[in-house]
Amino acid sequence: IAARKQSDDLTKVVPSASVDSDSDEDNDTEKNKKSVKSKFPPEGTSLFLLNQKNGFRVALYRFIEWKWFDRLILLLILISSVLLAIDQPYITFCSGQVEGATMDCHLTYQVIKMADTVLTFLFLGEFLLKNIALGVVLHKDAYWRDSWNILDGSLVIISLISLGAEGNPALKALRSFRSLRGLRPLRVVRRYPGMR
Repeated sequence: IAARKQSDDLTKVVPSASVDSDSDEDNDTEKNKKSVKSKFPPEGTSLFLLNQKNGFRVALYRFIEWKWFDRLILLLILISSVLLAIDQPYITFCSGQVEGATMDCHLTYQVIKMADTVLTFLFLGEFLLKNIALGVVLHKDAYWRDSWNILDGSLVIISLISLGAEGNPALKALRSFRSLRGLRPLRVVRRYPGMR
């Protein structure tokens, strides 16, 4: 009886619909794997400590990939560009280096200077978050392996150098790097490839 039952199982015909549904399930599984994989940071470790599935790194990765984070960065770039347009040579006059600057003019200088400092530190925060989430340089999709990120990171470093050089007369020549902040609007091109 057991042998007959086994032979019946072997001769059973599987309907074609169930075979198709199995392949559909395989396709769905592949799609799910791709969507799950995109929710994780690039393979490899970040800072030699955080592997791809580390909870902290995954949370940071999801945060930097969040559309509202991207929109906030775009808004900061817009504000930075407006401040940069106002910055020179008007600010040289208002800084008090030239005689005849009014108090309102000096206040404008102070506001722009403070806003520039705040924006620099906000961009530094973005820079640090992305370096932790994506990794620095050692694996394929790391932060410093992308040419747009190289531009972003270089601009953050240049902004920090210009802030440090501001009060030091010996480093006054480094303030010329401030003009490179004019490249910040190029970051928008990265986020909207149609503008390329």
